[in-house]
Amino acid sequence: MKKFVSIIISVIAAAFILSFGIAAPILIRPFYYAQIDSLELVQSTGCNRQQIIDAYDEMLDYCTGISDDFGTGVLKWSESGKSHFDDVRSLFLLDLRVLMITAVILIIFTVICAKTGYSPYNFFGHTPYFYSGVCLISLITVTGLIVISDFENAFKVFHMLFFPGKDNWIFDERTDQIILILPEQFFYNCALMILAVIIFMCAAFIVTSMIKKKCAKIRLRRD
Repeated sequence: MKKFVSIIISVIAAAFILSFGIAAPILIRPFYYAQIDSLELVQSTGCNRQQIIDAYDEMLDYCTGISDDFGTGVLKWSESGKSHFDDVRSLFLLDLRVLMITAVILIIFTVICAKTGYSPYNFFGHTPYFYSGVCLISLITVTGLIVISDFENAFKVFHMLFFPGKDNWIFDERTDQIILILPEQFFYNCALMILAVIIFMCAAFIVTSMIKKKCAKIRLRRD
């Protein structure tokens, strides 16, 4: 039973890390604001900085479920464009739900372990979190290298996988001007942020587990 619990906790921890990494550029809006100047959005769109921020915030409020009314500030949008953001909203909310559920489970599990003294089975002396980090960092590193090496094609494959049979993600800037403030470079930077957050969290889980294993060996020697 302990082995089964360890495997389940390892999977849940991996889901938490992955969903947290994906949520980072979604929830940290200053990440976008900080790029407005470097991406030269004011010059390329003809909008001022506040109009760009308002359009981004209104779109993101809808996609994250803060608002049920879709809008893009002063920028034009079409029903086709909105239908794509409906799909995006579903994916964003799914990720946020996974993040919330896995976080709650891990917190409850940690509290139970602290209060009852229960400890999950440690395969080869490592905690379940070690294997969450190892497996996920291996997968994300390979995926990251593929994405970074050819982001344009990776971007297309991503949309074909998550929006099968649809082409409404290919925006016409004349009818869906939101695309003007969401250049490909921004999505590339989002991918880099997601990779960085996931790798950092995986590394933290791995290092923490290794330290615990080393401390356990020291205690055994003393005993």
